[in-house]
Amino acid sequence: MSSPSSSQTNSIRKTLLPYLTKAAHLPAPFISAFLLVHLSAPILANVGGASLSSSVMLLGREYYQGSPQELLLLFGPLGLHVSASVLKRLLSPYPPRPIRSLLSTAGYTALAIIPIHILIQRVYPTDPAYPISSIGPAQLDFSFVQHALQKWPIRSILLYVSLTAATILHALEGFALLNDLYLVKDGSAKRWDKSKVRTRRIAAATGISAVLGGVLMLWKEPIIMPLPSILARFDAVLQKSIIYRL
Repeated sequence: MSSPSSSQTNSIRKTLLPYLTKAAHLPAPFISAFLLVHLSAPILANVGGASLSSSVMLLGREYYQGSPQELLLLFGPLGLHVSASVLKRLLSPYPPRPIRSLLSTAGYTALAIIPIHILIQRVYPTDPAYPISSIGPAQLDFSFVQHALQKWPIRSILLYVSLTAATILHALEGFALLNDLYLVKDGSAKRWDKSKVRTRRIAAATGISAVLGGVLMLWKEPIIMPLPSILARFDAVLQKSIIYRL
């Protein structure tokens, strides 16, 4: 026989789980819009090199960087999605899906890498102390990425491609799930149809290959006007991360 406290706990869980599900799903459009803007820059390196990538990235920053839009369009939705998803898994009497499913594996892989990416790209460059001396957004274009790729090629390529692959796979699997939950009328799981699975795999392979191609183009292309003082500040930013100190 279950105790009153156990019954109360189960009741609270049953009450919270539907809200956590909605909270995990609600930010998906905001995060996806950010991904489209953010990934378009390295993809366009395939046709226009670092110059076009930097222009697109700086233009994209007008959409999502700054206060309060970055909180509302990126960090808020991302934090809500992650926290609600993790809480749902912890509170559910049965796992929502196997931890080894592609959706979960890709999601947790991205969750492990995203903080590293944010620290390197957004937090460390703002350090006012010498030798970084607060690198501004205008200086932190794709020459920063090129320098990381050319000085630490293996770890930089692995970092960028792993994060890209994880986010693309998680996004595609997630949208297939949302489509089944909210758009399929008869309630059947259309995402497991062989044609749907094949389409997602092709889309994922195409997106990952496009980003990888752009990264390789940036790696091979000489840095325009590589001022030693700027490169030294880039080194200082990168070496604040344990990834580049190993």
